[in-house]
Amino acid sequence: MPKNDDAPTMFDDMTGGSSAVATTDTYVPAPKVTWNVQARPRVTQLSIPNLRIAQPMSPEVAKDETAKVGDFLLENYDPCKEVQFIPIATTLIRNYKPAGSRETSCQSPDGALGYGDPGDALRAEGKGCAECPMSKWGARDPKTGKGAPPPCKEGLTILGYSVTHGELVQMRFMAQNMRTAAFIEKKAVTDGYCNFCVRLQTTRSSNDKGTWASPMMYLDTSVSADDFAMAYKWRDLFIASQDPNYVPPADMEPEAVPATPPPPRATKRGDVVTPDAVIPPGEEDEPPF
Repeated sequence: MPKNDDAPTMFDDMTGGSSAVATTDTYVPAPKVTWNVQARPRVTQLSIPNLRIAQPMSPEVAKDETAKVGDFLLENYDPCKEVQFIPIATTLIRNYKPAGSRETSCQSPDGALGYGDPGDALRAEGKGCAECPMSKWGARDPKTGKGAPPPCKEGLTILGYSVTHGELVQMRFMAQNMRTAAFIEKKAVTDGYCNFCVRLQTTRSSNDKGTWASPMMYLDTSVSADDFAMAYKWRDLFIASQDPNYVPPADMEPEAVPATPPPPRATKRGDVVTPDAVIPPGEEDEPPF
């Protein structure tokens, strides 16, 4: 018996429709693919990778064995011992983990409003990090005169152009490591962002709880004017990513790019900034805090 392709099927019985293929006498060809040879990132969806420091429990160290403690890690790149970094911008951040927990309970991307527990409840009341009890210092110890630090840790995220990788990256500095990051903020006051470069390295410390790596930096005057120009271009793209209606110009020229790198300061090997000895990080890839 010949097969009737238009006969109702079991699927038709369930849906009440017909699975017969619709046909038309008019053929409409699909448009040809249009290729773009002018490389332009989709600025409204700009994703900024994290520049991290390898710690003993980092997967790259403990599992994959592709990096060593103190190496700088960036996705899609090999680990490296140092990074040339041109700062572009900074933002204050906060991170709260309950005592004894490795999980973040609440965090703030701007240091003003928290998201999580207790941040969500505070925002519902029209309050922010300044009113949160987790951001307050504890009572002073009568013996030492020092107060207990806030359970919610304060930090800085620094956005910058990595000359080493040719990428826009961000790096997080938490708690005591903020003293290292503060050097960049102070330098930006006098020179302005995008107008100076630092060389990031790490220093290793240890105590009875383990070994860890912390960042250190000093001024680097070996970068070229082209490197600073590229930092300005990335800065413009980042600004564009904050505005969904922004249309990047055909040519984005840097503003006030220095003709030569900033002159070196009269110091020993530049300004070396290292953090105080601190307790090893509670979880992988996080600076000590």
